Order: sequence, then C-alpha cells, then structure tokens
Amino acid sequence: MIIDTGNILLIGAVLLFFSIIAGKAGFRFGVPVLLLFLGVGMLFGSDGLGIQFNNPHGAQFIGMIALSIILFSGGMDTKYTEIKPVLGQGVILATLGVALTTAISKDSVSVRALTTAIPVSLFIGLPVSYPIFLLSR
Repeated sequence: MIIDTGNILLIGAVLLFFSIIAGKAGFRFGVPVLLLFLGVGMLFGSDGLGIQFNNPHGAQFIGMIALSIILFSGGMDTKYTEIKPVLGQGVILATLGVALTTAISKDSVSVRALTTAIPVSLFIGLPVSYPIFLLSR
C-alpha cells in the first residue's frame, strides 16, 4: 500500500468509524469506551489486520495528541459531585506518587531536597513546593 494523503485519510476515516461504532456499543452494554478503543487499535494494528507504522516520532506525536484528548474528555465529563468523596485520598495519592517517582528517578536531587532544602524552607516559612521546584531544574 502506498502511503499518500488519500490513503491516510481513508485509514483515519475507517478507524474513526469503527471507534464511533465501538463507543456506541460500549455505552449500550456498559463497557468502558477506552477499552473498546484499545480493542479497535489492536484489531487494526500490526498484529491484527497488519497496518504497519514505522515512524517512532509520528507515533509519539499521535499518542500525545490522543492522550491530551482522553484527559480533556475525562475532565469535561467528570462532575464535581463524583470527585468530592475521594478528593482527599486522590490528592494524597498523587502527591506521594510524584514524591516517590522523584525520589527514585533523581536520587541526588531528592536526597538534597529531603535533607536540607525542605527543612530550611519550612523553617523560614516558604511552601514545600519551592525548594523541590528549584532543585529539580
């Protein structure tokens, strides 16, 4: 298959059509739409019908755009009344997740932040986020 503008539009339209059908079916049966989108991607991918894509930078760009759309859609569809009961636990989990990831991936920065910068900032009355931001640069 020759990759030109017409074929890209055709493949995109077919994928969009199947994604819409999967979304409507998922809503009717109560299946998460993201799970169905993953199924459509696997069906049309290199292990399914065999659409080959050998451009890692293009794949990263498409993935980032798709992630942005998913996060935007999730944020717009979520109601505050659904979040309110678990808001505290979510903030704590997110904060601990970021702190542990930082501690694992940036050992020297996290050790300096935990041993000197954070206690000093608390002593002089600055928020804890200031030294972490400054030391992570």
